Amino acid sequence: METKVDSVLFSPCEKYLLVYQPKSDLPYSIWNFMANEKIREFEQYSGENAHTFKWSFDGKFIAKMSRKIIKAAEGEEAPEEEEEPKNNQISVYEMPGGKLCQDLDGNRTSIQADGITEFLWFPNKNWLCFVSFPSNTNVHPRVTFLEFPSRRMMHTHTIKDSTEMKLYMHPQGSYLGVMNSYLYRKTQKYSVELFDL
Repeated sequence: METKVDSVLFSPCEKYLLVYQPKSDLPYSIWNFMANEKIREFEQYSGENAHTFKWSFDGKFIAKMSRKIIKAAEGEEAPEEEEEPKNNQISVYEMPGGKLCQDLDGNRTSIQADGITEFLWFPNKNWLCFVSFPSNTNVHPRVTFLEFPSRRMMHTHTIKDSTEMKLYMHPQGSYLGVMNSYLYRKTQKYSVELFDL
């Protein structure tokens, strides 16, 4: 018996469908609904919900951010659990096969970046943008732009002293706004960084 469907998300190309069934053993499934074919299924991890996955503008890719769990080698102590675990990877899957995208060396891997807080696709091309706050205090928060399927880094912008960043995309993809919160002399301040795309 099929479990209750909580939400569905059509790809922009109208070929694929992401189905979310939170009570299922594998709550996420991607379908080629025109062929009535299930492409693949995904587990659900802590903090994930119906909005975890995001389609690219043309439906050729679907992505989610998550935390890669680092396991200790045999004989070593397990790393300490963080009070608030941070996402450290973005997994991008390509259609129609549903496989992870290849990196520049031809390996199917997720994009690794420490402290990812948010990502979005451009509404007019297969570029992905994400914000990261590295755990290393000597490395400043940054906004990174990647092109797909090459995964080539198009630009990285560092914002010193930021405590939070939110991404806002222009509807036609002409501009990206980054709302930046930062501390200045122990006072919370705000600024908006605009990128001409």
